[in-house]
Amino acid sequence: MGAADESPRWITPGLEVRIADGPFEGFDATVEGVVEETGEISVLIPIFGRETRAEVPRSSLVKAT
Repeated sequence: MGAADESPRWITPGLEVRIADGPFEGFDATVEGVVEETGEISVLIPIFGRETRAEVPRSSLVKAT
């Protein structure tokens, strides 16, 4: 099992999430998937009208409400 296999089951591609800490704290994002090499979650964050890709630790994500 790699680091990617440790992601919580609720984190799935297309899911809307909120970033709970770090430089993007408070931003809503869409999950793209798991980065195999690091186990971090690739998300798309809408910034200035464009989607910006970022990799964040899975512990920084919460389900969007």
